[in-house]
Amino acid sequence: MSILTNSCSKSVGIVVDGKTTPDEGEFPPELSCAPASIKQGESAKVQVSWNCSNGNPTSSAGFGVDTAGEISGSKDVYPTATTQYSVSCISDGKVIGKSYCTVLAENPMFKIIAWPNPVALGERARISWGSLGMSTCRVTGPDGFAYEQRTGVVITTPFPQNSSRSEAIYTIECVDKWGNSYTKDISISKFQE
Repeated sequence: MSILTNSCSKSVGIVVDGKTTPDEGEFPPELSCAPASIKQGESAKVQVSWNCSNGNPTSSAGFGVDTAGEISGSKDVYPTATTQYSVSCISDGKVIGKSYCTVLAENPMFKIIAWPNPVALGERARISWGSLGMSTCRVTGPDGFAYEQRTGVVITTPFPQNSSRSEAIYTIECVDKWGNSYTKDISISKFQE
């Protein structure tokens, strides 16, 4: 009796300085993608630069970028999604090295929550926020509440016992890596007995 098993594996790369795949061969080129991240769905200009300087290369070949056989140079590409580029250095018709660079397409996101909500008079709430693809976030609220961090958790001042105010508004404003600004308000209500 034999037991058949099906298995599948997927390799997941970690991006460091735009690279997800290690260089190959004895003489890989210097290769870079700049910028290394773009906004998801938007065409952005990225410069792919390469330099085959070791091992007496006679030409190069690119994947995702046309090197026109040049040993060194740079070309502009316009990805709209996460894209990997590679350049191979060639000597006498043989690949002597290959490098990769990846442009990540990011979808900027942020969220702010308050707990508990509503809150009783004299009690405090917890404001939590987080973001992805943002360069800065600032959270402001009543009584001088102001924090500038991309993520955070902060306890508010107590809801004033003698206040006629029925809610406290907290605002998060984030700016993504491309200069776009996003704002959202969250309201903490006074607990009604």
